[in-house]
Amino acid sequence: MEAVYIERVNKAVDFIISNIDKKISLNSISEACGISKFHFHRIFQAFTGESAYETINRLRLEKAAEILTDHPSIPIRKVAAETGFPDSVVFSKAFKDNFSVSPTAWRSEGKTLPGTAGRIQVQDDFFDAGSLKPVSTETVMLEDFSIAYIRHSGAYSGDSSLFIYLYNKLTAWAASRDLLGPQQKNIVVYHDPVKITEESRSKISIGLSVPRDMETSRDIGKMNFNGGLYLICRFSLRDEDYRDAWNQVYRHWLPSYSLIPSEGFCFESYPADVKSEDRHSSIVDICIPVEKLK
Repeated sequence: MEAVYIERVNKAVDFIISNIDKKISLNSISEACGISKFHFHRIFQAFTGESAYETINRLRLEKAAEILTDHPSIPIRKVAAETGFPDSVVFSKAFKDNFSVSPTAWRSEGKTLPGTAGRIQVQDDFFDAGSLKPVSTETVMLEDFSIAYIRHSGAYSGDSSLFIYLYNKLTAWAASRDLLGPQQKNIVVYHDPVKITEESRSKISIGLSVPRDMETSRDIGKMNFNGGLYLICRFSLRDEDYRDAWNQVYRHWLPSYSLIPSEGFCFESYPADVKSEDRHSSIVDICIPVEKLK
């Protein structure tokens, strides 16, 4: 079933190339290739090794470099417009950041792109799974559930002290309401596309399962999750392993189970009743709402 994923990723790339001169949103790409907008960015990165944003930006700049070389009379501002940049200033900065020379210098020096430019291909394995193989994988029917959460906006990747601070603040709130127990779900939800949203604007929610009718206030909010079929992959992870683990789930385990993500948030769940044997690692369930591939 991996072929189905590859076909949809290729459709996404074809859409990007066909619309390189326009403003391209993740929603428009996900609709074109038939992948849920909640999961498109993770699938694309897991299969290509690039985020969709990186692909769009690279293809635009490579197309611009090609025009500069092949059509020396076209003004810089027109090259910028034909490759989807809002103006020549933004284009010139992006071009120099990528190629280390200005568009004008590229043209005057007669530079050309390498033969590999403009190519996107599915990669077999761009990360080393190694010890990141799941402890277990299963498909489970989950009931509807709710979480009380505290949300953080800003950089968070690899910052374990931040997660501990947020979790302690949330559990203190829950303990004061006698909500903690052995069946507690400890949840982390990532709201923004990986490597697309600026770190300063990224959002995560640290949550604890609560009754559906639980009232929250101030900086403690509530989210409701729909029940249904989920793929759950359990890992033992260190701080630096999370991105590769998520890539592995989307790259290997979804296709191997003949599943595709359905609408709804994916999330990490930290089981309260299971402890890691390695004090530097955490037991994490990566949970993705899914449906059978048709």
